[in-house]
Order: sequence, then structure tokens, then C-alpha cells
Amino acid sequence: MNWNNLFFNGDLNSIKKSNPEVALQADGTIDTTKTWFNTDAGFVKATGDQPGAFQKRTFPFKIDGVRGFNQSFVNMSINRTFNLGARRSFGLSVNVQNLLNRQHYNNPELNPTNTNFGQIRSVNNSLMRFITFDAKFNF
Repeated sequence: MNWNNLFFNGDLNSIKKSNPEVALQADGTIDTTKTWFNTDAGFVKATGDQPGAFQKRTFPFKIDGVRGFNQSFVNMSINRTFNLGARRSFGLSVNVQNLLNRQHYNNPELNPTNTNFGQIRSVNNSLMRFITFDAKFNF
């Protein structure tokens, strides 16, 4: 009897790509040839061959070297206080989150039966640049 993994028939070390690619292009088009990881590493993609919900998970939760798109921010804060005399002052503050307005991509599609398997096709729109202005008077 063959006790091999019936849903992944490859080498786990072959999943990682040395140069992961994002399918979403700068002009908004999708390049379907670009994947974040090697989708041909031995994944069983046929819908009828997928495990049932009652079957125990045996595929690892983490694969070395395969992670989602990294998030990095440059935040800035500028504060200035002006003395107005007689213990009075005026303060200004500007706070900027995601100063460079860098795009942060969503994670790739992880369902092997999906036609977008392994592709990053969208950005996370909740991580945009935010600017806050504050003014404070002290009397």
C-alpha cells in the first residue's frame, strides 16, 4: 500500500521561489505567468482529488522561505511650539503614516483548485497614507 501524501506529490523545498513575482502590474493588468511561489511543485489541483472537510490536515502550516509580501512603513511626526508670551503658547503637529505611500500587496491565493492559485492580484487598500494635523493653544 502506498502511504504517500495524496494531495501534494512533490518536494516541500521546491515550493519556494528565489524571486517571487506579483501578478498585479503597475498599470493594473494581471500577468498570469507570475506567481509568488512554485505552483507546479506537486500540488494536486483537481477539485475531485481534494481532501474532504472531515479529513485530518497533514500539509505543514508553514513552508520555510515562503511568506506573504512584507509590510514596511516610514512614518513621520513634526512638532513645533511657539511661545506667545505670558505663559501662552501655540503648538502645531503634523503626523504622517506611510509617508512614501508604498503599496502593500495582499497574500497570494492558496486554494489549489482556484485558477489564480499562487498569484497576488490585489493590494491592501487599508494601509494608505494618512496625514493628521493638530493645533493646540495654551492660555
